[in-house]
Amino acid sequence: MGKGRVLLSIVASLAVALSARAEAACQLQTIAEFPVTMERLRPMVSVKINGQDARFFIDSGAFFSTITANGAAKLGLKLGPAPFGMYVIGAGKGEAQVQVATAKDVFLANQLVHNIDFLVVDGGLGGEEGGVIGQNVLHNADVEYDLADGVVRLFRPNGCGYAPLAYWATDTTYTDIPIEAGDLRSPHTRGEVSVNGERVRALFDTGSPRSILSTAAAARAGVKAGMPGVEALGVSSGIAARSYFRVWRGTFASFKIGGEEVRNTPLDFGDIGDNQDEDMLIGADFFLSHRILVSNSQHRMYFTYNGGPVFNIDRPLPPVASASAPIGAAPTADAGSPKTADDFARRAAASMSMRAYPAAIADWTQALKLAPSDGHYTLERARAELANRQPLLALADVDETLTLKPGDIDAYLTRADLAIAMHDPGQAAAALKTADGLAEKAPDAFYDIAFAHERVGGDVAAIADLSRWLDAHPVDDRRAEALNTRCWLRALTNVDLDKALADCEGALKLAPGDPAYLDSRGLAHLRRGELDAAVADYRAALKVRPDTAWSLYGKGLAELRKGQDAQGHADLQTALTIDPTLADRAKTYGLTP
Repeated sequence: MGKGRVLLSIVASLAVALSARAEAACQLQTIAEFPVTMERLRPMVSVKINGQDARFFIDSGAFFSTITANGAAKLGLKLGPAPFGMYVIGAGKGEAQVQVATAKDVFLANQLVHNIDFLVVDGGLGGEEGGVIGQNVLHNADVEYDLADGVVRLFRPNGCGYAPLAYWATDTTYTDIPIEAGDLRSPHTRGEVSVNGERVRALFDTGSPRSILSTAAAARAGVKAGMPGVEALGVSSGIAARSYFRVWRGTFASFKIGGEEVRNTPLDFGDIGDNQDEDMLIGADFFLSHRILVSNSQHRMYFTYNGGPVFNIDRPLPPVASASAPIGAAPTADAGSPKTADDFARRAAASMSMRAYPAAIADWTQALKLAPSDGHYTLERARAELANRQPLLALADVDETLTLKPGDIDAYLTRADLAIAMHDPGQAAAALKTADGLAEKAPDAFYDIAFAHERVGGDVAAIADLSRWLDAHPVDDRRAEALNTRCWLRALTNVDLDKALADCEGALKLAPGDPAYLDSRGLAHLRRGELDAAVADYRAALKVRPDTAWSLYGKGLAELRKGQDAQGHADLQTALTIDPTLADRAKTYGLTP
């Protein structure tokens, strides 16, 4: 997330230090400690605002803590105007206008603070989380990011001067680099790295799940879209409306940061926007593969390598090599090693984010030794076992979960996933039917159940579940995705086409220009015989995502029905080149030339 152009008049911060006796030797006094659970490469923390629970993530790339408008409404926060001319910018090309909300009581990191300001943005933040903890909290201290162990700590150095602060690196090599001196207007963590010998200004951004170069920086390093070995990944987006940008992945011969070098590493690059003040976002993947202390007092960053791939760690890639860092070394054991069941659980969640499934299973097992009756831990171990292709062990853990927590909807959803993996659609349908019945008293679950139904081909059931969820959630950041999916399924099954079109219109009102939503509306128009409108939507979607097989296929069908045979057949052929199975799947829905 980007910076604001005008500084808020009141900057909120956590400043409740634990009492400690000052000594001549360097000490790091603990200000706060955030227990962090990694979810989809996002460091999530639990927050209580005015007595209500919320889920935020720690975003070192956000200049100020932020909440969505829907999140503010759920929490009953009153909105006020931001300073004149203020807006936020981020990856992609777009700007988000903001408002301000003040929370009277915020319980965060086991501390209660009062009258905390949040920026309020209209759009979602990429998931179901309600907001982010930004640099107005983080920049007031030295910050340790130990995401692999599930914790972020704020320190105040005492008597340290410029002494090295990588206190945990007692028997391993640490690296340190200078970082720019931030201020209240621009408090971000920025430093210089080298990519293929080219100097690159980087922003260290836990809010970006994956590290990404700008296309300009990648080109300077000799890697461009269309080159052999460069893979088109599709589209990503920033926080603002219409901030969609294409992303590619290439292999870079060298990435250097201080004394650490990673050779022949895959890295993403894309059009992250002309408004960015840097050429690279170093994201949560790097933070997970390293233990990092950002010393805002010294303007230096210290880090050690945890092991495994450095970038794209949630994707099945081979480990990368390094010339000078201790690649292959295990994380150093220290005072931060897990001791409680929750400690092991947070480390297990980090391992899941890194696709290190055996390590996650081991830590869930340790958590269960300390808390054997915790059904959440048995369920999470089941999910790790399923991901590790151990379905029988996973099934036993799901059964144990239901013994400990009868009627647990998430357990039935996992049982459905297991049945899908074991090619048993009947068992999957039975598990989802049970989940549907349980969700009558917990309507928030209908969202996940709907997408599970979609995975097993239960389109009619998915439409019904989405309708129940939407009726129960008039204000929610997931409404756009739910409306789009219901539009798509209605158009795909050729039912309630007026309602399908209304759903897509509603989704696009919430997320203007989203190419997936344009694709769905294109299908709704195609089904309704509105061929010009269908072609226009497909063209708009393909302008953002030119390699989307469904959009090309739908556009080809519309063109054929308009009598544009040459163009229609060309688009169909291109779609089938991208996805040879598409024609058979489309045929099951009557979508044929």
